[in-house]
Amino acid sequence: MTSWAYLILSIALNVAGQLLMKTGMEGQSVSTFGSVLFSLFRLPVFLGLVCYGLSTLSWLKVLTRVPLAVAYPTLSLGYIAIVGLSVLFLRETFRVNQVLGMMCIVVGVWILWR
Repeated sequence: MTSWAYLILSIALNVAGQLLMKTGMEGQSVSTFGSVLFSLFRLPVFLGLVCYGLSTLSWLKVLTRVPLAVAYPTLSLGYIAIVGLSVLFLRETFRVNQVLGMMCIVVGVWILWR
């Protein structure tokens, strides 16, 4: 796989992990440490953590091929994916300031990789 492929895989797994954990925690009350631990046994939360683990493995591969000063800011593309997928799948709202922020991220990453 190419460096880009590992980087995209790491971002995608991270995004999937966030969405799964959010889905698994919907409607949950986590007022105590024990209730947080109990939530780890909810399937979406557990799968989200698995995605995080796989994302970390992919990220380690990225670090062997891409300078950290380029790779780490590129992770911010995951923010864009999170906002878009949250609107589509979680019915969250989409505000103008989010669009402006995402445009800044895209331009910044584009400049970085050029």
